[in-house]
Amino acid sequence: MSECGEEFVLEAILDCPKVLLNVIKAVRLRKKRATLEISPEGIKFISEEDKWIQAVGFLQKQLFKQYDFKNGESCEEVSFEVSLDHLEHCLNLFNASWATSTVKIVYPGKDNTFVLFVEESGIFSEAEFYTFQCDDPIELETMDDVSNRILFSSELLKEIWAEMDQTASMLKLEMSSEKVSLATDTMRIEIGKTSDGIVLFESKQNQEVKYNMKILRATQKALSFSDNASVRLSPQGVMSSQFLMKNEAGFDYCIEFFCRPLDDFDDTESEILEGSSSGSQNQS
Repeated sequence: MSECGEEFVLEAILDCPKVLLNVIKAVRLRKKRATLEISPEGIKFISEEDKWIQAVGFLQKQLFKQYDFKNGESCEEVSFEVSLDHLEHCLNLFNASWATSTVKIVYPGKDNTFVLFVEESGIFSEAEFYTFQCDDPIELETMDDVSNRILFSSELLKEIWAEMDQTASMLKLEMSSEKVSLATDTMRIEIGKTSDGIVLFESKQNQEVKYNMKILRATQKALSFSDNASVRLSPQGVMSSQFLMKNEAGFDYCIEFFCRPLDDFDDTESEILEGSSSGSQNQS
């Protein structure tokens, strides 16, 4: 039970467990744990890799059939770490009949386990997960100042990625008022602002930024689940990639990645990042 001994910090019921599974898969980077941030607005799954890429999956309270958050007299969020590997493995065990299943999420409070109850046709299965203190709390990136923004249909962005040189180590993105260009050492793709699949195109300044290609590939799982995708750039070159999905009831949920440009790396850090990113691609 929670410290007050009377009520849980969180009790929530989700009619579509696949939504939870999609978020866990999408934000899973090389680090096996992620930070869970529970608040009156919903649940965030936050993961990052070497401070250079950050993934945030947000399940708003409107997605839930029931969402009860109580943190004593305070409305402050509660944060802890949990193993994404274990969560994903548990949910995969119950993926045969997602259409008839519900998942209940319970968190009693500090120093307690995080509990999932999966119900199908009146039969309940329970799984408990150890929680860990956030020794180094993740500071969420923000995009207070946006210099360029494009809203793609996900199908167009999937086609673009399919044509990219998958062996490249660097991607150069160029943005102007009329088009966006994506280039590696071996190829270049240009998309005009009026192209099919471009829903919104806003450019405040010409911009040229380079990113680690292997790091950007971490966004591909989220893209595969999404309906639309937004790419925003800050004047400093930080890229925000947002992927919008809908559950079966039509409610939206979002997964967002923040990626820092190669200009933020020194030579040593770039070499380390290249190696660690390669390792992350070899994990299932």
